[in-house]
Amino acid sequence: MTRAELDRRMLGLLTRADELAAGFLALDSDLRALARDLFRDLADTRDPGEQLLQPEDAADV
Repeated sequence: MTRAELDRRMLGLLTRADELAAGFLALDSDLRALARDLFRDLADTRDPGEQLLQPEDAADV
């Protein structure tokens, strides 16, 4: 395998890695939005005095 072929393969791998990283960032953003919406929906349906997390559960989060 020539140096040029190795360079092309490495560039292809780096490009794919960049695409995967962008996909993970988009997924992370989508999951954060989903979690935010879920907690907002929970807050809308709970009793006013009820806490979503108990103080003793805070260390587990």
